[in-house]
Amino acid sequence: MRKTGCEPCFDGMMKMLPDDNSFGETWRDQTFSDTASDGQTFSWKIGDIFDYVDGRGYPLEIPVDFLVEDNLQMSPEDIADEVVGSPEFIARAQQADLSYPIIVVRYPPTRRDPVGALFIADGVHRLWKAVDEGHESIVGYLIESDDLWDIPYESGYLEQEFGDIA
Repeated sequence: MRKTGCEPCFDGMMKMLPDDNSFGETWRDQTFSDTASDGQTFSWKIGDIFDYVDGRGYPLEIPVDFLVEDNLQMSPEDIADEVVGSPEFIARAQQADLSYPIIVVRYPPTRRDPVGALFIADGVHRLWKAVDEGHESIVGYLIESDDLWDIPYESGYLEQEFGDIA
């Protein structure tokens, strides 16, 4: 992965996005979730993740081949209108703007996954479009999974077990 060569053009770019999109969602309020081995689920707002990565470096060119296996296959967590490859997903992906960097979370190797994994926190539709158009790489921020703990998060398990702690 290498720097893009036009780093200044990305400064503040995501802050210029409209507050909501044609699908009625606010991009800053969309979430990236992860489930621990004990079933506890943690969720981070995309806006908070973006603010964290935007202040710590410039986007990189990430080879799409590194991302396809872990991000463009259906998973049990897919909701009906967001199943990869569905007509709704494709329609949204075709509208995606590849000039906006994706956000990729790198997970370290484990016994179950000796290579580790790269999961997209924000930008699956952009990845799909990049693959569909034959791009070899996509612009994105890379964050280590351990760095997510430095970002405010919510935990469904704690809220269910102990109520609203705030």
